Amino acid sequence: MKAYITLLFLFLITTASFLGITSTAQTSTGSTIGVKAGDWIEYNITVTGTGTPPPTHDVVHFRIEVIQAEDKTVAANFTANYRNGTIGSAVWNYNYTEGSVGGWTIIPSNLSPGMQFYDSSIHNHKPVNVTIQRQEEKNLLGATRTVTYANDSFRHKEWDKATGVFVWSTETYRNVTNKDGWYIENLTATVEAVATNMWSPQSQNTEILYVITGVAVVSIATLLAVVALRKRKKVVYRGT
Repeated sequence: MKAYITLLFLFLITTASFLGITSTAQTSTGSTIGVKAGDWIEYNITVTGTGTPPPTHDVVHFRIEVIQAEDKTVAANFTANYRNGTIGSAVWNYNYTEGSVGGWTIIPSNLSPGMQFYDSSIHNHKPVNVTIQRQEEKNLLGATRTVTYANDSFRHKEWDKATGVFVWSTETYRNVTNKDGWYIENLTATVEAVATNMWSPQSQNTEILYVITGVAVVSIATLLAVVALRKRKKVVYRGT
């Protein structure tokens, strides 16, 4: 009996270790692109400050849906809901080799603190390498996710590390006149993810716990069946 119990515990420990190693590999060694066709995420936008945003940028809600992802390029459809009730749509193309990162909306996946991505955007006035500054575990849309952070002179952004999609940002515009001549005095736009299909509302640790619990139940049931069978054989032997 003790031998069977020892084997059971060894089996459970080995299973838990294997699941832990698998989990770590999935969150630390992904491909450059962490999204795939059909992935989507939606955001709400809040604007505060002095003045009003230009009509072309007065968006209250928008959705990003990936329509193609391969090698180091991504194509995504942006659908925007404007404050005046109109809807606009456009396809954004990303190329991580060329530094096309769409205002840091989708960056290469699995970047850890100290790692960089290339941004050739005109928003920075010159090409730059953006450094991931830190990361932490957060509850994000119902699941425990690893979130990374970076910022420049006018924006702060957070990303879901495994996918590279941004999940929160704040951008401040002061004394800016856009290309259409619209003057922005002092506005801060805060963008927050509100829904996605890229992960389910359940933490990875909880999923692993369910798997280990299931393995334990099956293993214990098997052990009890083996013990019962051995006892039955002993009874039959003594009676003959």
